[in-house]
Amino acid sequence: MDEFLKRSNRQAKAGIYSYLLSFATSALGIYLWFELRDLISSLLIVFNINPSAWRAIDNFSFLLLGILWLACVFFVQHVYHKSYLAGCLFRRVCLVIGIQMLIWSVIRLISVLVRSVIMDALGWTILICIGGVGISLIYYTRNKRTAMNAEEIKG
Repeated sequence: MDEFLKRSNRQAKAGIYSYLLSFATSALGIYLWFELRDLISSLLIVFNINPSAWRAIDNFSFLLLGILWLACVFFVQHVYHKSYLAGCLFRRVCLVIGIQMLIWSVIRLISVLVRSVIMDALGWTILICIGGVGISLIYYTRNKRTAMNAEEIKG
């Protein structure tokens, strides 16, 4: 009975942590959703798309990005749940946040290139820092021998 109680407690903790962390990463996902929507609107202007089609394209892209965001939220919650049970939750969270930060920096860079956003030196510094943090988080998760793995191997 004691083993069953430990297993059910572990499952409950996995559920709680996965929901809380997926809520946090989905908040950043919502921000990316609206950034992508602004980028699509800017690209419509740059590529000289017929202005009468803008509303339809905007509505369709909003719906498509919303469905994509929701699917990502469900998938990330499932991955977090399984990662907690496997003992690698922190690495998975770092991977998801790193990917989101890279997507954010690419969106901002494309916005600058199409001249829909004008950035000063501080904006460029923040953009480079966001991209650097995203790359370093992904590199951390891809590194096979981290400090966490070394502790797991010892103990």
